[in-house]
Amino acid sequence: MDFTDRCTHTSLMNHILQAAGDDADLNGFGIKDLNIGNCSWVLSRMCTEFYRRPGQGEEIDVKTWVADVGKLMTTRNMIVFDGSGERIAVAVTQWAVINIDTRHAVDIRANVDYRGKTDDEPIPGDPPVRVPRIDSEPAATKKVQYSDIDFNRHMNAMKYIEWIIDNVPIDLIQADALKRIDINFLKEAVLGRQLSLHTIEDGIRRLCEIRAIESGDPLCRCALAFG
Repeated sequence: MDFTDRCTHTSLMNHILQAAGDDADLNGFGIKDLNIGNCSWVLSRMCTEFYRRPGQGEEIDVKTWVADVGKLMTTRNMIVFDGSGERIAVAVTQWAVINIDTRHAVDIRANVDYRGKTDDEPIPGDPPVRVPRIDSEPAATKKVQYSDIDFNRHMNAMKYIEWIIDNVPIDLIQADALKRIDINFLKEAVLGRQLSLHTIEDGIRRLCEIRAIESGDPLCRCALAFG
């Protein structure tokens, strides 16, 4: 929870991703299953729309299903319901499978048994958008530390979002004005890497880009929509 007594955006998104992982585990293509073949899932794109954030003590349910499977990308959808069955958030995620040693993407269909596990139910919201490149001076810098990295030994997806939201004016958070987050992951941020955060305003959106300072390479791009 945050100071408004509502679930933080990243906490709610973490619940969504946890449900995705649990469902993959139950169906035989979770992280541990892929690790047997020296592969792992990586999140490529994610969009989340927030209708409202749940308050302290509320019960939520997450529905998730795989929508389609391509050679290098698969889509998983999620809907978050409150205790009365009302939608409070939706998410669309796109995933790739990488070889753990080479860090290169591999053919998903050759490494994951999806037979009978996909659903043609319509996606619950607009799909993730391609966030454009931006040009601005750094708004903040940081170093990737132990608490930032996950089981893939790179910066956890939600750590990018936390850092980006930390640089949003606090009055927008208090007003619960953040309604949608789109994020594109481009390259890995590993332990010890120095990062810079760049932001610009684009109408009702805030566009963000996180770069590796040493190389200047963009690592992720994000669009925050307010309403």
